[in-house]
Amino acid sequence: MAKQIDWNGLEIIDLKNKIQHVLWHDWDPIGINDDNRALGEYDSYVSDIVVILFNSTDITTDLDAYITWVVHNHMGLSEYENFHKSNNIRVIKKILEIWNNFKRANCD
Repeated sequence: MAKQIDWNGLEIIDLKNKIQHVLWHDWDPIGINDDNRALGEYDSYVSDIVVILFNSTDITTDLDAYITWVVHNHMGLSEYENFHKSNNIRVIKKILEIWNNFKRANCD
């Protein structure tokens, strides 16, 4: 039987923190991660990513679409897709690794 997930519990907090780390250190589409005053700039995207992880039937495609949407529509960076598409793939792989480790520890 699968473990019940506490949405305010340490497991979810840890999952979100790891995703925050990836967004700050690896994604950083606006190039600000060398300025600690901007720490937390990408935190508002973490919850949407967690929802995708828990609900999507095609996580890779949905994460790519979400990240691209954020950069184009929310941040207004129209040149992002051509320049950073390979970075999306790398970031998604890291998020999937975090997700798979989370599932092994909490959902099996």
